[in-house]
Amino acid sequence: MKQLRQYIRSLLNEVYELSAEDKDKQFELEDFWHGQGYSEDSKEMGSARRATGLQNKEEVETDRKFLQDYQKLLQSSESGKQLIKDFQQGKNVTILHSITYKGFTENMTSKTREDYSPDSRFSSWLFKWGFSGNDVISCVAYNNPIEKPPSYKDSLMQNNSRVLKDSFGFIMKGYPVMISPSDVMSQTLGSLPTGLEKHQKSSGIAKRAMQEIYPIIDEDWRWAGEVLLDNWDVMGIYISIVDGEAEYVEGLIKDAAATGLPCYFFDNFKFKGSAKSKSEFKKYIDML
Repeated sequence: MKQLRQYIRSLLNEVYELSAEDKDKQFELEDFWHGQGYSEDSKEMGSARRATGLQNKEEVETDRKFLQDYQKLLQSSESGKQLIKDFQQGKNVTILHSITYKGFTENMTSKTREDYSPDSRFSSWLFKWGFSGNDVISCVAYNNPIEKPPSYKDSLMQNNSRVLKDSFGFIMKGYPVMISPSDVMSQTLGSLPTGLEKHQKSSGIAKRAMQEIYPIIDEDWRWAGEVLLDNWDVMGIYISIVDGEAEYVEGLIKDAAATGLPCYFFDNFKFKGSAKSKSEFKKYIDML
């Protein structure tokens, strides 16, 4: 219950009043979605405001209560408590944070993800965010050790399977704020108003989830299309690129080796092996 109380306390500090500049951006966002045929109170409009950090106070409080109720539900059963423990320890589950994923908000805001050269993708991310953090990040997860990913059929039908199929990033552990089988349209950290970032700096930037989902509450699951992960630690690196250029992939592998983290390789949802020493990393480069 201590973790739950700490999380609820952090939620109480996250209500942010939009500035005049933020309200102008909110108007532009709503005008765009009105042009797409969506009304003010539609699910799509609400998701767009959430993803860009431009929610009204009432929307923030409603989403916050949804997360509070979910956390209480997890804490109310032994199965839910074990699920939390598995995520915090990074055992029995595999949690992947892609650093190539781009949400739709990045096409609508001035902030964009920084694209680094392949020989600095991992090291640059670690330099910016660190090996641990309390800004909530979005991940995917599967309910098995890393060597046993879901089959192509299992994950293809779920949200964000491309994070495992054709991407690269970090293997994480941390506290599960929300575990969902589908995308929850959470905040995109690179698209948030500067004022909101400053407001949440001390407690860590929060993410919230839309309520039109049925979240995972026990250990009976296979694939989570979005996990909101708090108080996270980096455990390793994963590389899963289909038909990538050899020179590009070689740069990624060399950068991965330089971080000192173990690296795990996938090919079309299949686990291919790992590299933890210089000779093992060299073996994968020689295979290109």
